[in-house]
Amino acid sequence: MPTIFLSFANDKEHSDRFLEQLGPERTTLQRILTDFNKSGWGLYHSAGSSAPKELLKDMQAYTSTIIIFHFSGHANGTSLSLENGEGGNVALSTASLKTLLSAEPTLKLVFLNACATKGHVETLLAMGIPAVIATEKSVLDTDACVFSEAFYKELVLGKDLKTAFGRAKMVLDTSGQGDRIYRDVMPGPKASGVDKSSWGLYVQNEEVLSWSLKPKSIPNPKVKLYKLLARYIVTQKQIFRYATEAGLPIQDIDWDGSPKDKWNSVVKIASDRVLHGIPKLIQVILNETDKGTDIEKELKKILIEYESFIASKR
Repeated sequence: MPTIFLSFANDKEHSDRFLEQLGPERTTLQRILTDFNKSGWGLYHSAGSSAPKELLKDMQAYTSTIIIFHFSGHANGTSLSLENGEGGNVALSTASLKTLLSAEPTLKLVFLNACATKGHVETLLAMGIPAVIATEKSVLDTDACVFSEAFYKELVLGKDLKTAFGRAKMVLDTSGQGDRIYRDVMPGPKASGVDKSSWGLYVQNEEVLSWSLKPKSIPNPKVKLYKLLARYIVTQKQIFRYATEAGLPIQDIDWDGSPKDKWNSVVKIASDRVLHGIPKLIQVILNETDKGTDIEKELKKILIEYESFIASKR
């Protein structure tokens, strides 16, 4: 099943670099993506650890199903800062990130929600990943949280990639200033400054901009079968009705829908009139599209009605 894979890594060694919003971001995204699970479109998984070996093991359990890889934490243009499992951090280079993601042929989007991650974009696109969300410069911890929350809210609603990204930018532009903790690998002043336009959406081609989590509508073969069956039932009822009106004995009509030659006129009448005066219940089936009607339940009613009808004429 299509999977959104989330990974979060903090800096627990340096209090001035601890990302206060990382925990709330994880909680918020998990809450939002619970609706994704309920939708039947797919599921999400939040990695228990970002330590390289553990992360790789975790991802292997979802190989060939991951459609979005999301990372939140500290980073720069050459590496992501993962946790090492012992309270410290370890750098994951662009080359190692490529290796980590190379086993995921179903990936549609890599979302690097950290400082100055644009440096990874060229490599990720070159390896065939359709879309990458990355940042040009340093970003605030609070802004990163606001942006990812707004983005996934739209995506779970079925909005396409371009729309979800655009609306997340709008939400971010109207949000207030938060703390001054940055999601950069190295501490210190940010001479280049910080602005809310740092996030960018980079794509292989424009076709991916219309991609969404919502599966494309695929005709349900059962619906077609039910429609044909309902038409068959109606036709048989009408053939019997018109045969009776014409004074023709019921046993002279084949119930497979193919009447004997001498009753061709009756069949023609039935064919011409069969779609008129159809009971409301059957009409629901014939006109069913995607309105949430329990087709099987409705069809069962029709079958029971049909069986009763046949039994009464024997």
